[in-house]
Amino acid sequence: MIHTMALFRQDLRANSKHLYSLMSGNRKQRELTPLCYSLQIFMFYCNLEYFDYKQLDRNFYDLSQNYMFLSLLPIELKKKFLSYVNQDAYDAYKYILNINDTFVNNINESKFNILGPFSYYSKIEDELTRYKNNFYLDNGSKIIFFYSSDDDRSINFKDKFGLDNNQFAFFRVGGFKSKKNNNVFGMPYIVKDHFRDNYMNKKLSLSYCGWPDNNPFKYEVVKNLYKLDYADFIIRDCWADDKKDLSPDDSYNIGPTKQSKQEFISNIENNLYGLAVRGATNSSYRLYELFMMGRIPVLLNTDCILPFENKIPYRQNTVYIDNFSNIDEQIKKFHNQHTEQELINIQKQNRQIWLDYFRVDSAYKQTKEFLISCSN
Repeated sequence: MIHTMALFRQDLRANSKHLYSLMSGNRKQRELTPLCYSLQIFMFYCNLEYFDYKQLDRNFYDLSQNYMFLSLLPIELKKKFLSYVNQDAYDAYKYILNINDTFVNNINESKFNILGPFSYYSKIEDELTRYKNNFYLDNGSKIIFFYSSDDDRSINFKDKFGLDNNQFAFFRVGGFKSKKNNNVFGMPYIVKDHFRDNYMNKKLSLSYCGWPDNNPFKYEVVKNLYKLDYADFIIRDCWADDKKDLSPDDSYNIGPTKQSKQEFISNIENNLYGLAVRGATNSSYRLYELFMMGRIPVLLNTDCILPFENKIPYRQNTVYIDNFSNIDEQIKKFHNQHTEQELINIQKQNRQIWLDYFRVDSAYKQTKEFLISCSN
C-alpha cells in the first residue's frame, strides 16, 4: 500500500524546482521533465492513502471506468501502473503521462471528489457502499464517479446513498438515455490505437467481427445483416475467439491473442463501414474502435447515453439508426448521398474525433472541461 500524503509533499518540493524550466520555454526540458502539477487551480481530490495499483485490472478492456482516476495520479504512480499492466493496456494508457494535473492533497481545496478506482467486476451499489465513508460535501464539492461494467440499471441515489442530484455526477457507458437523470452522462471506452494512416474509397462494405450471443437484439441484427452481399462478418462463438478458461492468470488477463486481435482490426480496416451495436450492456466498445480506425460506424441507437453529445456530430458522422426495421436501406441511403471525397472526409473527421475526444488524455481533458462548464 502507498501512503500518499508524504508523496504529495515530496511532489510539491520537486515541482517547485521545475517551474522555471516550464516557464522558460525550453522545449526539450519541458518534454523531459515529469511535472506532477499543472499551473491551474486544483480541482480534483481522491483519498489515495490505501491505493494499491495492483488492485487494478491488467488488460485495457476493464480499465475504462478509471480513466480520470489514472490521469490524475502522481507521476510515480502512473509509471508504476504502466509497468504493471499488459502491453495493450500500456499502449492505450501511456498518454496519461501527457497530463500534468494531479489530485489535490486537501479535500477542502477541491471542487470534485472522485471515487475510485472501481473494478470492472463490481456492481455500482457495492462500490458506492465501500466508498460511502469518503463522501464529503461540507465544502460544496461534488462527488464524481465513473462506471463501465455490464450493468444498465438505474439507481436511486437519494434513497440508497442520501445523495441529491446536485451533489454528484455519474458517468457511465451503459444505461438508457430516456431513463437517466440530468446528472448522468456518457463516458467513452478507452481503446488502443491501431490506426495505419489509410482510408477507404467509396465501396459499400460493412465489418463485424465478434461474438453476437451476449445480447438477443444484437444476435438478431447480426443474423439479418450477415445475409447482405456487402457484409464482411466474422462470427465467433466466444469472446475474442478465446476457448480457454477465463481465470485471472490466463489469456483474459493478458488480452486476446495477437492473431485474434489482428483479425478483428483487419476486419475494421478493410471495410468502409462498421457495425456498432449494443452488447451485454447498452453500449458499443466497437464504436470507439471504429472512430480510432477512421471508419464510419453504423450506430444503432438503442437509447444509448453517448459521451460529449454536445460536441460530437454523431448523426452526421455515423449512419445513425433509430428505426431498426430497414437497416440495409438506411446504410445504402447514407452511402449513395455522399461522394467519395465526402466519405473520405468523414473518415478523417472520425479519426480526429477519436484523437480529440476518446484517446485517454483527450477524454480526460474533455471531461474536465465539461465538469468546469457544469460548475459555472
